[in-house]
Amino acid sequence: MTISPRFLAAGGEMGRRIAALDATATPLGPLATWSRTLRTAVSICLTSRRPMAIWWGPELVLLCNDAWVPILGPAKHPAPGRPGAQVCPEMWHIIGDQLAGVLRTGDATWSDDRLLPADRFGYLEEAYFTYSHSPIHAEDGHVAGVFTAVTETTTRMLGERRLRTLGELGGLARAGGVDQACVHSLAALAGNRADIPFAAVYLLSPDGSTARLVAAEGLREAALPESLPATGGAGRSIWRAATEGRTVVSDGLAARRPGLAHPGHNAVGDADVDAALAVPLIDAGRQRPFGVLVLGTSPYRALDADYRSFLDLVADRVSTVLTDAAATAAQRRRADALTELDHAKTEFFTGVSHELRTPLTLVEGPALDALADEAEPLPPRQRRRMELIRRNSGRLRRLVDTLLDLARLEGGGLVAERAAVDLAALPGGSPSRSPPRPAASGSGSCSTARTCPAGCSSTRTCGRGSSSTCSPTPSSTRSRDGWSCGCGARRTARRS
Repeated sequence: MTISPRFLAAGGEMGRRIAALDATATPLGPLATWSRTLRTAVSICLTSRRPMAIWWGPELVLLCNDAWVPILGPAKHPAPGRPGAQVCPEMWHIIGDQLAGVLRTGDATWSDDRLLPADRFGYLEEAYFTYSHSPIHAEDGHVAGVFTAVTETTTRMLGERRLRTLGELGGLARAGGVDQACVHSLAALAGNRADIPFAAVYLLSPDGSTARLVAAEGLREAALPESLPATGGAGRSIWRAATEGRTVVSDGLAARRPGLAHPGHNAVGDADVDAALAVPLIDAGRQRPFGVLVLGTSPYRALDADYRSFLDLVADRVSTVLTDAAATAAQRRRADALTELDHAKTEFFTGVSHELRTPLTLVEGPALDALADEAEPLPPRQRRRMELIRRNSGRLRRLVDTLLDLARLEGGGLVAERAAVDLAALPGGSPSRSPPRPAASGSGSCSTARTCPAGCSSTRTCGRGSSSTCSPTPSSTRSRDGWSCGCGARRTARRS
């Protein structure tokens, strides 16, 4: 009896390939001998729009739908009717054990974002999948095959990992200098060696004639030159990036420089790094690069547009970190210079104040002696001149004392001591109390008796209409309660 392959009619390209299988080349045998369970399972698989596959029999022969083809990749398509160990040898040590366990126990499995090395484009690729294995029971109840539904999550897993790296770079503190910022940046990149197996930073001299290696991660010792320009090798490509201001890609490193990076950078394996990028570090305010960032690429991922965009973002973030560190260091230097300038100013004012007090004392002392001399009193005209000398020297002394106090205050040698003050007990009473009004016209005025021991003789009119005590202030001015001058002696107000 001939079985019509109607269950393959809606199966697309894979349905046609399964219908054209050579019965002698597959363990499944002719279509006419396929069991009803197998035909039903294949029909469900082929008509699904999600990637699905069937692993049938002890050999786990692969049958899949069109949506599964991208998972296999062009290097393995077509693959229906072949044992799974032949189709996927690079990942069979993982999924082979899982499929055998389902056949043996009949228990389904689930794997979330599982790393499965895949040889789809001619190289071993880092790929991630979320999938489940479910048993397919035959008519007699035994497990005859395994049904697999899969979703590839490679793009999401790589994107999340790369975003974490960029976030760590963006969260670096600005403390320290530019060299320390280089070390911290590469330490952040070392947390993602799967994408960046090794990294190094070169900084150019101020005139751009040379460059020095500041920091490196993931490289074997002496893998890169300590300074540039260097003759030949990797140094030439790095120097080109520095002088030309563009990214330079060096490939074929696995053959020319085997063992360039430390092993263990990727869970897939320890293949040699084959390509690296030298990316110039450019500040927005400069016309030429100030350094070069060297980034190794994963041998398990193609350097496609997404990968290249990620590496460009890494270079931008590192450039920002180094630029911020340079700006912070410049601000710190300016702050230190200002601190030194303030200290020098304080020292200058302190010295000037002490130097000025001596001549002021020599000037003021004879003037006070002359004014206080009762044996040979000064004539009125000479007394006024001597009083002018004394007052002016007093003002200058107070100015010098103020400068000295300011210098001591800035230098930390003068600390203000706060004390509670009863405002109501001050002369004039509480500040909230209204001052007494002047006496009415004709009631007289208050004048002071010139009994100053320093010989200060002049009459001032008090603003009150009654007798009171006038407290002197440092300068000769009128006040509400009377007058005051710079003499420092106490005056009394009396009614005239």
